[in-house]
Amino acid sequence: MYEQALQAVFILILFTAVTPAIGFIARKARVERIVGIFAFIGFLAAFLYFYQALRGSSGSFLYAMGPLTSFTSYFEFSHLSLYFAAIFTGISAVVALYSLEYMKHDTGQTTYYTLLLGMITGMVCLVLSADLFTFFVYWEIMCITSYCLVGFRKKFWEPVEAGFKYLIMSTVGSILFLYAFALIYGSTGTLNIHALSSHPAAFAVPLVLAPIALVIAGFGVKASMAPFHTWLPDAHPAAPSSISALLSGIVVVTGIYGIMRLLLTIFHPFHQYWGVVLMVFAIATMFVGNLTALMQDDIKRLLAYSTIAHMGYILYGVSLGTLQGATASLLHILNHAIAKALLFLFAGILIHHLGTRSLEELTGAARGKPFLAVPLFIGALSLAGVPPLNGFWSELLLVLSGFNAAGTMGIAAPLGAVLLLINVAIAFAYYLRLLLILVFREGERTLEKPSRLLVLCTWILAAMCVVIGLYPWSFIQAAEIAGKALLITAP
Repeated sequence: MYEQALQAVFILILFTAVTPAIGFIARKARVERIVGIFAFIGFLAAFLYFYQALRGSSGSFLYAMGPLTSFTSYFEFSHLSLYFAAIFTGISAVVALYSLEYMKHDTGQTTYYTLLLGMITGMVCLVLSADLFTFFVYWEIMCITSYCLVGFRKKFWEPVEAGFKYLIMSTVGSILFLYAFALIYGSTGTLNIHALSSHPAAFAVPLVLAPIALVIAGFGVKASMAPFHTWLPDAHPAAPSSISALLSGIVVVTGIYGIMRLLLTIFHPFHQYWGVVLMVFAIATMFVGNLTALMQDDIKRLLAYSTIAHMGYILYGVSLGTLQGATASLLHILNHAIAKALLFLFAGILIHHLGTRSLEELTGAARGKPFLAVPLFIGALSLAGVPPLNGFWSELLLVLSGFNAAGTMGIAAPLGAVLLLINVAIAFAYYLRLLLILVFREGERTLEKPSRLLVLCTWILAAMCVVIGLYPWSFIQAAEIAGKALLITAP
């Protein structure tokens, strides 16, 4: 199992390192498309290796990076880390394919694909990290590359401003959880995650509250948790739509992963101190995201605020501290990544061909065009929780896990489930509005001949929404096994 995963990591590192040389050759040959194809092959190969490793996963394996000393860094190949790695590389492969057409008129394509490969490599190595120091190193690699990708179209002021805001807020978040890591090391003398989870008694109860608070706030910035979410509605519209799909689908998930990994693995014995607090943040995040999305005319800002709401759904499942809650959150991470990437890629088609993000100006853009309307319907209704699409199952599991957690959290858990249901209804309202504007109303601007490659990428993701929705059990099982890896106390 771990040999295949190691090969996938090696492929990502190699392709990241070699892409500048491939780009140089492509420029000399005046066929710059080659560098995009090269990146797509790298992501696809890594995904296939991670998928095979995930299917054959049985337990966890620690891989030492360097000589065996007290400061050795480790990779952990477990069902949890492979689950995230497969999601990251799978979505990235579709985005790289989409970028072949979407980014072909932009200058600096070699830089774009190098940064894209570097960001995903950092994210994959981040979830594989078995100690907090290694985790932080790859976190910074991911952050630096993502800042550059948000501001990639630097000749315009909006991407530069959004990238700078993202840089400042994300840096503050990194400082907060780095301070939490320092407190953890000062209390225990180790940064190894399994060693920390095996000795919860090393933390004194009054002192443990500080690192828990710093973890929630620090990772909450990247997870766009209210009130730390303000960077996201600016970054998503400003970035190229291909990058918006990754930011919204998987990059924000790294913040969720950090919260999950530390609270459910290391600080799970102290759930009574952080469970309700995290739930309050989760519910606030849902309402902020959904209510603000109702008022948006910019299609990408609407989708960005929808992402904030869905991060609230996921955080709610984490706050329950149960296996069922963790399973529901992990399943929703997968479902949201696919459906939200689909909608951002769809928005990119409209922007690419019609040159506007305004819903008023995009009225009727997909009217009478089933090849455009069908993926839009599937993505929107999936995130709205309409059966039998994939989003329905994870949102249903989140609600059920809330009611089932009443025994451990009292009235707070079922109350949160009711509020989540209210938010699902609010989300349905603005997704219905989106469909009405783009598909059912007549407008002056229509999309005549969109790129077949761009449309194909939306259909690939739409097919995944339908497949998971119709055959959810194997995906639920995979999420449950990953959840067990989160809640385990020893390797």
